Amino acid sequence: MKTTRLRAGVIGVGTMGENHARIYNRLHDAELVGVYDVDYERARQVAERFGTTVFRNPDELLDAGTDIVSVAVPASKHREVVSLCASAGCHILLEKPFAHRLEDANEMIMECELNGVRLMVGHVERFNPVVHMLKESLAMDDVMSVSITRVGPRPPRIKDVGVIKDMGIHDIDLLRYLTGKEIISLYSLVAGGEEKEDIGILSFRLEGDILAHLTVNWLTPFKVRRIQIAGSSGFVEGDLLHRKVRVYKKGVSGDDYVFSELTLGEEEPLEREIKAFIHCIKEGYDFPVSVYDAYRALEIAELCEIKRGELVICHSQDKTGGSLSQGVVGQDK
Repeated sequence: MKTTRLRAGVIGVGTMGENHARIYNRLHDAELVGVYDVDYERARQVAERFGTTVFRNPDELLDAGTDIVSVAVPASKHREVVSLCASAGCHILLEKPFAHRLEDANEMIMECELNGVRLMVGHVERFNPVVHMLKESLAMDDVMSVSITRVGPRPPRIKDVGVIKDMGIHDIDLLRYLTGKEIISLYSLVAGGEEKEDIGILSFRLEGDILAHLTVNWLTPFKVRRIQIAGSSGFVEGDLLHRKVRVYKKGVSGDDYVFSELTLGEEEPLEREIKAFIHCIKEGYDFPVSVYDAYRALEIAELCEIKRGELVICHSQDKTGGSLSQGVVGQDK
């Protein structure tokens, strides 16, 4: 595998799946074998755009000498499609969230292990250069609080999960990744939506007494993707959408701040993610987003979906898996 191009397929070519196909089509380490979607006409158009083959069912795509596959179908279909890919021996890059529900994630982990298939969940914000810069700057600081805002119009393609599993799960993962700490308690307020919530206001306490606050919604008419972190030596703000970082470092007196702003590289996060996935498959390295990380993010997101503002205590465990223990400490009636 180290010396050959990996033969890649894409199952599900909506907005995200089409982007996966576009990137595979231009990478030196991959050959786009073909695409599949339940909407055959949509898949045909995508295949034509990138000069590849459209398949009428996923089995044909997986049997076409495919080494790796991106799965970008609705979350409720993840388990079914991952099972097909695992049985075919194809390594999988799965769009977040890991699953529609935690039970499905457990089943997918077991199926991939049984078939000797590697699975990476695409938490794409991990590959945003802003996040990389924030991670580097926090390594030299004691984090005290984190505030993240992720709002914007509801994507019409999202029908089977609410705003927390679709959008908030990015930031639940980023909290653990940026701080290197586990979430030990949370307070969740969710509202809106006929079946799934479209507003979430979430508060967390992490190990080391770090406090965090997330705001997510599908109601704001414009997109905001902002992280603000307060530390012992200053304050840093990251704009994930426009890839800018603003740093406020405490001056000599401790009362003033020195301000600087950086605009980061143009390579898109999804391309960095797919390159990392391919590199790890070819070289046998661990994925930058582990199955454990993706599972934990989904588990905490499910706890956050509890209605009426329940306060749930989550006890961190070792990183070998297993569920978070939980207990409702207080509840708003």
